[in-house]
Amino acid sequence: MLIDMTKVNGLDVLRQLKSNELTRKIPVIIITSSQEDPDIHVAYEFGVNSYMVKPFAYEEFTEKMNQLGLYWLLVNKTPKWNLRKLLCR
Repeated sequence: MLIDMTKVNGLDVLRQLKSNELTRKIPVIIITSSQEDPDIHVAYEFGVNSYMVKPFAYEEFTEKMNQLGLYWLLVNKTPKWNLRKLLCR
């Protein structure tokens, strides 16, 4: 998720996702160039699961993305979702 997107602020999207019961548990990773402590603080206040400052070098960026993908796909554990139960409320 980008903080400074063209038409909407990423932190606003994060706040909306985490305030909705149907989307609250979706893991959200912010990938941004902002290293500003207020941005990081607000992101975690709104419920971000990970905040990553993207490197400027393309090779380093692609390596970080590969590592991030492997972590979320292979290492991180999430609960089993019962989508039917969630959607039929």
